[in-house]
Amino acid sequence: MKVSEITLADVKNRLRIDYDTDDGQLPPIMAAAKAMMRDMTGRTDAEIDGFEQGYHLFMCICQHMYDNNELTVQAGDLDHACRVIINQMKTAEVVMA
Repeated sequence: MKVSEITLADVKNRLRIDYDTDDGQLPPIMAAAKAMMRDMTGRTDAEIDGFEQGYHLFMCICQHMYDNNELTVQAGDLDHACRVIINQMKTAEVVMA
């Protein structure tokens, strides 16, 4: 799934949130996660959509922001797999469909 196709329902499912109380908090987290991905990788939204592993990175960033109640994250705060994805996205060639 492309990052641009991820919905609020997808994020709630991934974060295992089955109530509506935090619905207002999640869209800003989602927007901030996309911005952080752009900042960390130097890629545009369209380029990010070209990476299959972008979905995993996006969800991990959302999880971190939600768990820590903040709208920023440093790459070093993410797990090793996320840091590997960030480095791959920084250096890989993007094939636009």
